[in-house]
Amino acid sequence: MAEALYSDSGSGESAEDDAKALGVILPPRDDEPPQDIEVWEENWEAFNMALLMLNEWNYAGMSGAPIGYNKQTMQWYFELTGVKEPERLLAEMRAIERVALGILCKRMSK
Repeated sequence: MAEALYSDSGSGESAEDDAKALGVILPPRDDEPPQDIEVWEENWEAFNMALLMLNEWNYAGMSGAPIGYNKQTMQWYFELTGVKEPERLLAEMRAIERVALGILCKRMSK
């Protein structure tokens, strides 16, 4: 789930954008994220929370490296959405956070 949410979707300036502007059709990439993802019912709450948290990151100083979700904002979202099992959802969000951090840090190192 985190892989699909945080993988680069080609939404910025990229080779794909340049090719499109020039009318060039590029072959499909092997690392292309899925266009559709299946979310199991038991993961639906974590998926929705991950969508809310997409832009709610804490960053490390001048480097701008993401270091984790803003937990105060997450707590507010938990209260706002009426989360009934916050410990369970926090554990699921931490798993998503770990995967997302790996993706975001790898993207920064390019």
